[in-house]
Amino acid sequence: MTPDESPPMRLSQILVRLNVAAGFAAVFTAITATVLTRFGQTMALPPFVFGLLAALPYATALAQIPASFAVERFGGRKRVAIFGIIIHRALWLAVAAVPWLFPRAWWWFGLILFVGLSYTSAHIGTPATTSWAADLVPARLRGRYYALRGQLVRVVNILLGLGIGWAMDRAQAAGFQTLLLVLSAMLAVAALAGMVDSLLCAKLPDRWHRPRADGLRLRDIFLVPLANRTFLCFLGYTAFITLATGYIGPFVWLFLIDVVKTTNLEATFMTMGGTALASLLGMRYWGRKVDEWGTRRTMLLAGVLIINGASTWVFITQETKWLGYSIVLFSSFAWPAMELAAGNLLYAFSESRKNDANPGTAYVALTSAVVAIFGTLSGLFGGWIAQLLQHWHTTIAGFPITFHVVLFFISAGLRIIALLFVLGMRDDRRHRSTRTSAQSMERMAG
Repeated sequence: MTPDESPPMRLSQILVRLNVAAGFAAVFTAITATVLTRFGQTMALPPFVFGLLAALPYATALAQIPASFAVERFGGRKRVAIFGIIIHRALWLAVAAVPWLFPRAWWWFGLILFVGLSYTSAHIGTPATTSWAADLVPARLRGRYYALRGQLVRVVNILLGLGIGWAMDRAQAAGFQTLLLVLSAMLAVAALAGMVDSLLCAKLPDRWHRPRADGLRLRDIFLVPLANRTFLCFLGYTAFITLATGYIGPFVWLFLIDVVKTTNLEATFMTMGGTALASLLGMRYWGRKVDEWGTRRTMLLAGVLIINGASTWVFITQETKWLGYSIVLFSSFAWPAMELAAGNLLYAFSESRKNDANPGTAYVALTSAVVAIFGTLSGLFGGWIAQLLQHWHTTIAGFPITFHVVLFFISAGLRIIALLFVLGMRDDRRHRSTRTSAQSMERMAG
């Protein structure tokens, strides 16, 4: 379907459809994020492979560079966005089938292969998806709109997370084979729900993006972004926040299961349910602040609050489980501010503009290239430290210190460095919002 064939839709219809699609995407993300690490544990993956799994979403992100060039040069933004994401989600059916497609000795290879192919497809569609979404949602609404959308995602995470944790505990009690079968079924359901997300977006308009037919070269689309000082500072922030957080997810889960000795339900609630509830409240608060304060001021304040977002997990033991967890939730409340502010800044960079040839997807692709490099380093670094220190442990003031804790405190230091780059940004978000909103509404009316 070409952009001209898309039926006209009102802004309210577009936003509603985007939110419904986001609900299905949230189901996909909630299940895969919760189940993948447990799936790997059930298949007895070594610690370094968990580092590889953490690195894969980043290592494959370099696919966004040629994808961005192709969209800017040849067009087809909507088709690339939809098919890239559909294939990404469909490949999780293959991930779910790994224990039945590969012999046991090669389970790790099958998991890495299909997860890697899935992420590659996702990254092919990402520049087009982000630039398209920037055109669909007017600038004046983005803070509140994506806050509302983030709240929807958190509600799905809470409800699904608790159900998934309960189901994993029941399946584990029934034996290894039952647990493996249940985990595979969950990943298959996630894949199907994720594909619905893209199908719902198939009728959304893409009226404004036009390819460059003037002999555009690959380097040409990156000249404008790299001349922007605020964008360069944004890349620096992105690099170090990715390095700080890229490896954290799997090792928090492993810390809770292997060190704290929680149940699957407790671990799922702590990593998905409780943190999602805290960030749900944060979304409501920070969404308005992004629109009122702009991105830089919001990122500076919230950036201080999330410094210890990883290191506070050390306070969770069997004796201090819920008291320690309350400290973790403080950072979870502040994290949506960074998510919303950084996302809105990238949308502002990447939107199509009526009177110039802004290479919107290039901002997304360059950001993703930085994420690819530093995310890969993060995952490999996390896996290396985990493998190196897997048998080392000590105790300080009654708290167990393991390789997980070492990684958590390294993350805190890297978050401080990331925050320094925010100081170099110019926050022109508010000054541009009225002009950009007028342009967006004019395009909608046209």
